[in-house]
Amino acid sequence: MKITDVKTFVVGNPPPGIGGRYFIFVKLVTDGGVVGYGEAYNATFSPHVTARMIEDMAERYLVGHDPHDIETFFRRAYSSGFTQRPDVSVMGCVSALEIACWDIIGKEAGRPVHQLLGGRVHETLRTYTNLYPHTGSAEPSEADDP
Repeated sequence: MKITDVKTFVVGNPPPGIGGRYFIFVKLVTDGGVVGYGEAYNATFSPHVTARMIEDMAERYLVGHDPHDIETFFRRAYSSGFTQRPDVSVMGCVSALEIACWDIIGKEAGRPVHQLLGGRVHETLRTYTNLYPHTGSAEPSEADDP
């Protein structure tokens, strides 16, 4: 199995913009037609520049390679810079591509990714977010009560 195609999508988030002004997604396709999706965070560049960075990184270090070889991809991408100390933007691109690879691996195995990474530990988890809405921008629901 090899990665054959990569596409990125910058998706705007309409007002009130809870969760950010936009989201950046990546889609990887294998030679067997399996599709994996990942999401990038963006730290220092515009979303379209980040999307192009993801495409560039995938074209150089992932297309033509097996998505199962995530550690090899990481080492190629991480070591691509002169200092071997990539910035947060590079790591955001790597992260999005890794997520898409894990999505492909889980689909190929017919298993949820959490089972491939050690299995379920808790039946339920409390969620965490650092994307707090402005007061009054979202109505709480009964599910939000502790």
